[in-house]
Amino acid sequence: MSRLTYVGHATVLVEIDGRRIVTDPVLGGRVWHLTRKAPPPAPLEEADAVLISHGHRDHLDLRSLAAIGRTTTIVVPRGIGRLLRGRGFERVQEVEAGDEIRLGPLAVRVAPALHGGRGLRGGGAVGYVIRGSASVYFAGDTDLFDGIEAVGRDGLDVALLPVWGWGPRVDAGHLDPERAAEAARLLRPRVAVPVHWGTYASPGGDASDEPARRFAEACAGEVAVRILSPGQCLRFGAAPRTGPDPATLAQAAQRKPMLPVEESGVRALRAETR
Repeated sequence: MSRLTYVGHATVLVEIDGRRIVTDPVLGGRVWHLTRKAPPPAPLEEADAVLISHGHRDHLDLRSLAAIGRTTTIVVPRGIGRLLRGRGFERVQEVEAGDEIRLGPLAVRVAPALHGGRGLRGGGAVGYVIRGSASVYFAGDTDLFDGIEAVGRDGLDVALLPVWGWGPRVDAGHLDPERAAEAARLLRPRVAVPVHWGTYASPGGDASDEPARRFAEACAGEVAVRILSPGQCLRFGAAPRTGPDPATLAQAAQRKPMLPVEESGVRALRAETR
């Protein structure tokens, strides 16, 4: 079985075929003008590789990368490599949409993304599809873009989709819960997991679980959804059981306590839905 852990914001630990891949690690109590509202994450020093989607500070955090390790392989959009090499990171690989690289037994295909804005360091934004015995799509930060359905053409076990940001509203170049649900319908994963919510917030921003629940409601009856709070994990295989309707899961999560299911570096919890 494969496993993913929602560390918070756009940071996810993906474990497939013995490899540990971390997306957009942002681990501190503060980043930029944002304050972490979720519990502090467990250390991620044993990561085999890091995937960076773009150069905004809430996705490319140099302190968090240093905490993981300066000899860890870091995959970044073209244009960011010079910044990281100049800060002492030794294994930096630049990519662009359409590229495919190998990370041990895993193939990682670089997907397009539609995202920009002020403060974007280096090149543009990308997403990643990780394939081994199971497959995961990490969208990074993106809006809906032409051809997004092609990202899921070969099948996806899990799609990690951003459903919010860190402020009181979501601007162009991002997905809100309803647009993320449209992306999920086009991608057709077996399971969709909302990310980019409930972790960091600006003054007056939203760190509640409302965006994730709105996403589950918008997907109900069409795409199975698993809502993971920061620190929770999901085990999955190449054909995970999708279980009840997402709306039923959301209602059950409100009624039932969160129960520990395993201890492995990061405390993993799940909502009891039986």
